[in-house]
Amino acid sequence: MQHASILLYHADPVEARVLTGMLRAVGYRVLATDSLNEARLLLVTLPVDVLIVDWPQEASAPPTLLSQVSQRCPAVLRLMLVDREQSGPALRALRVGLVHGLVYKPVRSTDLVAAVELAVKDPEALQPADRAEEAEEEPPAAGSARCASGN
Repeated sequence: MQHASILLYHADPVEARVLTGMLRAVGYRVLATDSLNEARLLLVTLPVDVLIVDWPQEASAPPTLLSQVSQRCPAVLRLMLVDREQSGPALRALRVGLVHGLVYKPVRSTDLVAAVELAVKDPEALQPADRAEEAEEEPPAAGSARCASGN
């Protein structure tokens, strides 16, 4: 089985390296960035299967990248790293389809790998029920970007 391509958007380069190492250790291809513009560019130019976005503790709302990706890149599965104190808003983001899954901080390797594996093996298990019909669209060709470019 070919491993998924993962884009990790995280503001802390040290934590990003640790998370990247966790995923690479089990064979995933991972690109990490702390730049919103670079993340957008990578999403429209490279085949990305899973987007992992950190929700900083000080932020009051989910990162804007998630809403942009949910609209322009519905084929990209979205996971969000959250603190337990953010459970309420994070669960709302999950319910409305902004994200497909949550991974609580501090992130354990087993939790992160399990979330990615579930997303890759059974994406429907992560999709909200009201979005199930949208998931039946034809997937993009292998090796193609899974996002529509645009502003």
